[in-house]
Amino acid sequence: MAHRWIGLILSIPLLLWTLSALLHPTMRLVRPDIEKTMIAPEPLRLSSNMLVLKDVLAQQGINGFNQVRLVAFEGKSFYRVNVEGFPVRYYNTASGALLPEGDKRYAIYLAQQYLGRSGTAVKKTDYLTEFTDGYGRINRYLPVWSIHFDRDDQLILTIETERGRLASKVDNTQGILQASFAFMHTWNFLETGNIARITIFATLMVLSILMALLGLRLALKYPAHKQSHWLKRYHRKIGYSVLVAFIMFTFSGLWQVLQKQTPDNRHLVIKQDHFTVDDLNIGLLKAMRQVNDPIVAVNLVMINGDVYFRFELISHHIKYVSAQNGTELEQGERQYARQLATSMAGLSNAPIDQLGYEQVTHYGPEYRFIDRRLPVAKVTFGNEENERYYVETSTGRLAAIVTDSSQTATMIFNLLHKWRWLDWAGKNTRDSIMVLFIIGIVFLIISGFIKYLKRRQI
Repeated sequence: MAHRWIGLILSIPLLLWTLSALLHPTMRLVRPDIEKTMIAPEPLRLSSNMLVLKDVLAQQGINGFNQVRLVAFEGKSFYRVNVEGFPVRYYNTASGALLPEGDKRYAIYLAQQYLGRSGTAVKKTDYLTEFTDGYGRINRYLPVWSIHFDRDDQLILTIETERGRLASKVDNTQGILQASFAFMHTWNFLETGNIARITIFATLMVLSILMALLGLRLALKYPAHKQSHWLKRYHRKIGYSVLVAFIMFTFSGLWQVLQKQTPDNRHLVIKQDHFTVDDLNIGLLKAMRQVNDPIVAVNLVMINGDVYFRFELISHHIKYVSAQNGTELEQGERQYARQLATSMAGLSNAPIDQLGYEQVTHYGPEYRFIDRRLPVAKVTFGNEENERYYVETSTGRLAAIVTDSSQTATMIFNLLHKWRWLDWAGKNTRDSIMVLFIIGIVFLIISGFIKYLKRRQI
């Protein structure tokens, strides 16, 4: 019978998918225990004797650069300077001296702050500019530092120093679970977007749906008798119980494969400005006097060819102050977000004033936790696809692109594959229900295989 032979062909792939699906809720429950997953920003405390940024850059022979930020750690403050083609450099704001291995030291400092144990020894560090098997695309941030702690659980905290964020936390257990899930569920040994991978996945999932429907047809056409072997009876009973769930998982998996035929390379989209020391007509301290609230972060941006200090305030407001004359730019965040979005979309001539704008400070149905970056600005183009660009103005990076069609695809996958329609019951309840259905599907696969072996013996 077709049902039996298709089931035999699919037994291994289906076992891989179902057993690895059980790992997903497990990973959520066994995360490494660290003290913090976020570090609350503290106001920058700058002394009046800090050197002018322009003078520090000139002292170091730097005329052109891509970005400057102000960071504080180890009781000192530093200018964090990005120069294209060179490692990030840290210059002491009081002396102008270069801090050796500054970015690495800052990453270790941040990792120990997140861990909550500043004295924990570091075994080694890795600087990552590309995603790896151990640090995948799902983490979004690059470049990052992986800090390997000298502990029994071999804890690794991955740090993005650009904004001082924790990118990932993995210990021995989590690492094994993640690697197993990637191998068994998403088949990371096949390249994303590879036509062979798409063809194999799509074929197996179409066959899975066909197998389920053929099984239903057989069960309805040939009802099991009380004298039937218990394995056959329960195979049918559980088949009835999990049929809808099985088709939901399989159809949504097929949908996802067909929707995501190319790798997600949003991390490569960044607006890289170029500044010179001549752009800095006023010092940072003078610019800060234009802002009344305590400042937690500062960097440089270019809007319509003019350079501004971008100040993030403790009140969560953002202000833009001209680096030429110290005047504040009205609605600077709105202007910069729109400029970023149009540049990234290749629509620099778009009527910027007509684009929709909204600040996003938390995750929701459209901009999700999986997108990672917060806060971001949402810029709506209002074109045929109703494109929405989510841009991180603090880094000039693309956070997400959403269209009406992509949002529909995401909603279908979340409802059918992740069972988000059960979110009202809580994550643990939702995951428990899903696990019960997945166990039922595993029983179907194994019992079907055993039935085939018994028939072969006869």
